Amino acid sequence: MSLKECIVCNNKETTNLYSTAAMMHHSIKEFNFFICKNCNLVFLNPHPSIKELKEYYTDFYLPYRGVSAWGKYQKLAYISQKRLDAKRANLLKQYSSPNEASTILDVGCGNPTFLETCSKLFKSSLYGIDFSDNGWIKDKKKFKNLNLILGDIDDLKENFSPDIITLWHYLEHDYYPNKTLKKL
Repeated sequence: MSLKECIVCNNKETTNLYSTAAMMHHSIKEFNFFICKNCNLVFLNPHPSIKELKEYYTDFYLPYRGVSAWGKYQKLAYISQKRLDAKRANLLKQYSSPNEASTILDVGCGNPTFLETCSKLFKSSLYGIDFSDNGWIKDKKKFKNLNLILGDIDDLKENFSPDIITLWHYLEHDYYPNKTLKKL
């Protein structure tokens, strides 16, 4: 889908920022990133369809495969992921007060190591939702204390009301961020 305006502020003045091939995927297709001259949002144009996007997030997608996919660098990948998850959890503590009574939702949870970190730190009710279960399906036991949902935000129950919502790996793929944020 080719865009004629910014997906957030609807400004028609956008500039091609850069083009690149897909990372962690064998493809010769170029992806174009544009920047809005009004709100500075950077976005893909054209947007890949949901069907095309799913082709990039298969069970071969490196982050879904976990640290073992890094071979001899497995320990470094493990340490790096732990640090990133801890940094994100600290951001939650900085801007909110997660505890046992809290419900945390991570939209686009992928391989839900962030939620796993939250389970150890906050003892909260933890939910993750993603359009693919490739990030957790092969390691269900590891994530047994998490409520993982295969679907999108429209699949969340109407009365579901989390205290904290994160979108670490989602918003950059959202075609309607204003609508999504309003719903959440």
